[in-house]
Amino acid sequence: MPAPGRGSVVRALIAALLVLLVGCTGEPAPTPTPTPTADETADPAPSGVQVAVIVPAASDPAAASFLDAERQLARLEADRVGDVASVRVIVPDDPDFVPDLAALVADGGADLVCVLGSSGRRTVTALAERFPATRFCALAAPRENLPDNVDLFDVAYEELGHVLGVAADAAGAGGSVGVVLGDDDDPRARRRAGLRAALAGGEVSVDTIVRDPSEATELARTTDEEPLATVVVDVADAGLATVVAASASSWIGPRGVTVDASAGSAVVRWWLRADVIVGAAVDRLVQTDRPDELSRLGFEQEVFALTFGEGTNDAVRAVTDVAADEFARGVRDPLEPRAAEPADEDDEDAATGPGTTD
Repeated sequence: MPAPGRGSVVRALIAALLVLLVGCTGEPAPTPTPTPTADETADPAPSGVQVAVIVPAASDPAAASFLDAERQLARLEADRVGDVASVRVIVPDDPDFVPDLAALVADGGADLVCVLGSSGRRTVTALAERFPATRFCALAAPRENLPDNVDLFDVAYEELGHVLGVAADAAGAGGSVGVVLGDDDDPRARRRAGLRAALAGGEVSVDTIVRDPSEATELARTTDEEPLATVVVDVADAGLATVVAASASSWIGPRGVTVDASAGSAVVRWWLRADVIVGAAVDRLVQTDRPDELSRLGFEQEVFALTFGEGTNDAVRAVTDVAADEFARGVRDPLEPRAAEPADEDDEDAATGPGTTD
């Protein structure tokens, strides 16, 4: 078969080119229409205030007054949906870090900053002017001329001391009672005042302050000679608290202090509820009238938590619960002495011992 001539090849190429040109000049293909997709919307931001709480450092004496604060404050966040968006709990490594931490969270946008340690009042009043849009709170007796964005909450320590005194009197069953403080700061002094009122008419063999091991050793020597039935241990240091607790058959103290099991039986232990304190601060923030009655926290507001030792008998539990309930109902004065009916001055045999309630 003869090979195609050059002219045939050229004609074939021209025909192919015409086909391509016709195809390119046809109707354009329609532009694809994108498939509609559902709008992606971000989750709504939680409503309520952003709260930051700086709890006491382990070396702060105030730490003995708190127990499991982080768990309590997590519950506050869950219970106050709408009022509280979040609660951030900060445990400082050292009390000296507290002012800087409080400034950091305030600068980070916290609506409410609560400082629960010993330096709370000093810290929040110093930061109030620097962060006028932030509300601050601390534990201290209210004062005049406070900055508008500072709330101080006065814990009714006299009530707590009185109830502990009732428990100590009942647990001692007429024996001698000791009262030992770790310092003479305001909370301890006020607890002691209520406690002494509850023990009025009873024998208080020891009423002292133990700040160091030498003082604890001297107390141990004294009580070896004159044993105590019950001792109220208001000491933050665990080692000193153990020595003090061992000076009596039974003891009463804060739950935040670990006392060695060899020290004897615990009658009742106590702590402050961080969720109640911070919850009161939230109330002051979200209520524009900022009612003054929210500034004092006692048994009525359930700021104190009590737990009895396993060996505490029903009689001690009953009188302790009654005293706490009377404070909750506002029918008892924590500084009014508990005493029997007044005795005739000429009658030395008249009943003057403790145990008779108001």
